[in-house]
Amino acid sequence: MDEMKSFLYYPGCTLYTKAKGLDLSLRQISEKLGFHLRELSTWNCCGAIYNEVLDDITAHIAPLRNLIQVKKEGGDKLITSCAACYNVLKRSQSFVFQGNNPAVKSRVIAYLNDEIGDYQGDVLILHYLELLKNEIGFERVRNGRDLKGLKVGCYYGCLLTRPKDLNFPVGIMEELFSYLGAKIVESPFSDFCCGGYTLLLEKRATEGCVAKIIDSFSEAEVIVTSCPLCLYNLDKFQKEKRKPVLYFSQLLALLFAEKEDTLNFRNHFVDPRLVLKSRGLYGEV
Repeated sequence: MDEMKSFLYYPGCTLYTKAKGLDLSLRQISEKLGFHLRELSTWNCCGAIYNEVLDDITAHIAPLRNLIQVKKEGGDKLITSCAACYNVLKRSQSFVFQGNNPAVKSRVIAYLNDEIGDYQGDVLILHYLELLKNEIGFERVRNGRDLKGLKVGCYYGCLLTRPKDLNFPVGIMEELFSYLGAKIVESPFSDFCCGGYTLLLEKRATEGCVAKIIDSFSEAEVIVTSCPLCLYNLDKFQKEKRKPVLYFSQLLALLFAEKEDTLNFRNHFVDPRLVLKSRGLYGEV
């Protein structure tokens, strides 16, 4: 029997706590698709928010240590799915190694001198969606089933789409879920900020952002995202309209008839199971 293909995987902190539904569903659908997400044997928090202070090298140490670990484990590619992790890992590597910042680069390399090994800023950082499209193929995801015309709104938020040189393929979720039989509901607010951490200081500002996004997807039955903070804000701070918000991977997992322990729907503020059951995509609630 051929050995199952594996990809080095960086879950990040939140996927072990508030975003378990994202992590569990990713791991399960990967196994069903015939490949394994091999978690880095050791990793640390990426920092979650990219530091815009250009000469502060300390903010780059944490994300780069994870990329150094990729090389130590014999890899040249790293898969992640958290939008914040994807943003920070890509931007730190690009700023230090591909940007016009020789002073920063030399200081970072000097600081990490005993750890850096043969890492030269050359790890390919891929979002799980990019892996599905470019290396696995959407046709394998379908699994003989489809989403039965479920009306899906695809929400990217800030961190996958900014800055533009991240080069995340905006439109990839629409392409995937359309292929899988969903009806895509478009929105001009698909990359609008959910409010982020402003909820800690000014809850009403977050509620205002959430209201614009939810209203813009009024025709959708569910909204899918890849960002744990976006899901939390959209899920919790809705007002009158109670729109289910899922991780994209939770919706994919339904095609493999995954059970509640994998889907983790019980931890959502707006229960998505009733809508999914009405479409014949989920068993008894």
